[in-house]
Amino acid sequence: MGIYTKRITLLIAVIALLTSVPGCSVSEKTCLQNNWQTLGYQHGEDGKSADALNRYVKDCAQHGVTPDASAYSTGYSVGITLYCTAENGAKEGGDGNYYSGTCPAGLEQGFLKNYVTGLRLAMNELELEYQWDSIELNRLQTHRALLATAATSYAVDDGRIRLILSRMYQNTNRRLFINSSIREWSGRI
Repeated sequence: MGIYTKRITLLIAVIALLTSVPGCSVSEKTCLQNNWQTLGYQHGEDGKSADALNRYVKDCAQHGVTPDASAYSTGYSVGITLYCTAENGAKEGGDGNYYSGTCPAGLEQGFLKNYVTGLRLAMNELELEYQWDSIELNRLQTHRALLATAATSYAVDDGRIRLILSRMYQNTNRRLFINSSIREWSGRI
């Protein structure tokens, strides 16, 4: 068997394996052994929507199992209360994390106030990082230009320049996301 045939065979095997694995469905074992209250608690504590249970309802129905929605809801209520604290709002915002609006009305104001403050702090940090990267980029580009005029290799500088440009691009995207989140949620506090 030639190298080309071996590669085709391997490719077909990999494709067959990938397509035989169910996308993101839940296994029967998971459906049968899941502690629904614990799962609800984890989802709440992670700030996920209570609608996350719907995926399990759909997937477990394929195995003839019905999740315990009451136990899930009980766990979720405790978990979401822990997520929606003012302290966690500051942490989530400071980390630049996405908030999907899952906090109950009675808890959302404290969470959002600190979440938006945390987002503003994250934005300030990103702006400083961007400025430092801009300074370093200018320095490297100047150094590269000097090397080019001296007919010296500047491959190392090119690699560092690409890295900094990539970081600056990611930084810009992150700041756009955070700015959008600030606009979205600051109107609700």
